[in-house]
Amino acid sequence: YYKHFRNGTFPPTWSELLSKELGFTLRNMAIGGVSNYDIFDMFCKCINKIQKDDIVIMGWGYVQRFRLVDKSTNSFVTIRQNQLEPERIDSPSLLNGVNIDVINSILNNRSNSEWINEVYNWESVINLLSKLIGFKIVYWTFDTNLNKSYYASTNNFREDLIKNGAEDITLETNGKLIDDNFGEKGHLFQFKYFLNHIQNG
Repeated sequence: YYKHFRNGTFPPTWSELLSKELGFTLRNMAIGGVSNYDIFDMFCKCINKIQKDDIVIMGWGYVQRFRLVDKSTNSFVTIRQNQLEPERIDSPSLLNGVNIDVINSILNNRSNSEWINEVYNWESVINLLSKLIGFKIVYWTFDTNLNKSYYASTNNFREDLIKNGAEDITLETNGKLIDDNFGEKGHLFQFKYFLNHIQNG
């Protein structure tokens, strides 16, 4: 719908702009809205393709998300808190037979800080592989609970980008489309931020 709103054009994403500026071939393995289990799993699947001097940018999702197996497709689906509002559950297959009270209990449990430490433990493995293989690793996130001093992102990364001029699709379209994902200007500001971070070591 965003592409249709823009008369059939889609603006370049921050990763496309960044790879072009740095002279790298882009391999974007990201899938919007997934859990950190999916993200770490994708890293594991791609590790044999990562080479010396590559730049790997790992954008962690929100820690509260987790995944279940969709029985109809035998593949993972991500469970996110905002999709479990009564008006948004339009298919019983979303929960795969798991009781909604159980799902809510899991989501509530995932607010514990140990789930944050789980991600940091994964980073220990990624960092070791980075040293052994010789690739550069850059971490970032929009999750205000998940942020380390070595992350490229700030503690309130999304809000800080917006304060500096980034716009989501809702703002960019003057409310004609309701979507909190970044639009053209948002991706441009995120690109500039990451470029500055990488160029300054």
